[in-house]
Amino acid sequence: MRNHKSNHMRNRKQVAIYFALLVIGANVMAGNPIIPNQGVCDPHIRIFNNKAYLFSSHDFGKGERIYKMKDWQLFSSPDLVTWKKEFVLKPEDTYIGPWNECYAPDGATRNGKYYFYFSQQQKQMGVAVSDNPEGPYVDVLRKPLLPEKLTPTADYDAGIFIDDDKARTPYIVWGYTVNNQDYYIAKLNEDMMSLAEKPRKIVIKNGWKNDAPALHKHNGIYYLNSHEGWYATSDNVYGPFRDSVISRVHYNENGEIAPVEITKKGVRKVERSE
Repeated sequence: MRNHKSNHMRNRKQVAIYFALLVIGANVMAGNPIIPNQGVCDPHIRIFNNKAYLFSSHDFGKGERIYKMKDWQLFSSPDLVTWKKEFVLKPEDTYIGPWNECYAPDGATRNGKYYFYFSQQQKQMGVAVSDNPEGPYVDVLRKPLLPEKLTPTADYDAGIFIDDDKARTPYIVWGYTVNNQDYYIAKLNEDMMSLAEKPRKIVIKNGWKNDAPALHKHNGIYYLNSHEGWYATSDNVYGPFRDSVISRVHYNENGEIAPVEITKKGVRKVERSE
């Protein structure tokens, strides 16, 4: 599992660029990378009060064979072009203590509070809370939100989803679909720091092998996706998800991500070792 994670971490630095460029206006463009020389990985961008906030892990391992991820970062931008570092969440300020494998975070807001979800390697997940989107964020639980071995999967890589129903129901998705494991989903309580139900396994027809699940909704359809172009759809937030589509994501010679094309023929079969 460690090797699989390592294979993706370097590429994830490019993911922030890809998703940000989708929504940047045509007249003003961000430089590439959007936040240079700061080891920005595993990005999630959330909009709070008409301002973009990017939650990321932090790779200290530039120029080294293996990544070193000692904390989590939070940046803000009024326009997706100019970015400011707002806060650094250190594992020693949480239940974890000093740690060199601080994996993917995410953020959310509810009832005037702001939440910073963070992954402890591929083991478990915690959450910190603040009165302000810029922080400071405090681990008030002093224990994991999703403890190790809560489910049969690796309990990390949180994705927060707020539904558009009357209650604005919050959910958390997480997991890893390699080695016969699965993604999981659970409803969050109103406090956003505890589960309102037992986690449920997400079934994906013609699924994929990856981590980093994310969930969103468009025109009444739920979309479950991961990096590398994978996604599947359902009319129920719990699934099953089906009719998944994969498209090839590749790079031009200058290092830019080439345009992603969705086609009926899909991609060629890939042989890979776990």
